[in-house]
Order: sequence, then structure tokens, then C-alpha cells
Amino acid sequence: MWAWFVGGAILLVALLLTYTGHKAASAATEQQRADAYRVFLALLVAAIAVCFLLAMVVQQAGVL
Repeated sequence: MWAWFVGGAILLVALLLTYTGHKAASAATEQQRADAYRVFLALLVAAIAVCFLLAMVVQQAGVL
């Protein structure tokens, strides 16, 4: 059951990153592109940080 929650969370983050990347690439003005790129980078950094934290917790639990 946990696999469904983790898979759903991964899918949600992937969709958010895809959407913000698309908005950053196809924005009409330079300001909109800069704002969308800033949001994209913030989401990317947050996703990478969560992956590292999850790996640390799983390693401490002895699964990895």
C-alpha cells in the first residue's frame, strides 16, 4: 500500500516539474519566464532534498 502513496507522490512531483518546465520554456514575456524558471528550480531542489532524506531514512532503517 505504501508503494501507491510513494508512486503517487513521485508522479505528482514529476507532473509539477514538467508543467513548470513547459511554462518556463513557453512563457510570453521575459519576466514570466524568469518567474517560472525560479519556481522550477525551487521544486527541483525540494525534490532532490526529499530524495536524499528518504534515502538516509531508509538506510538508517537497514533497508539499503
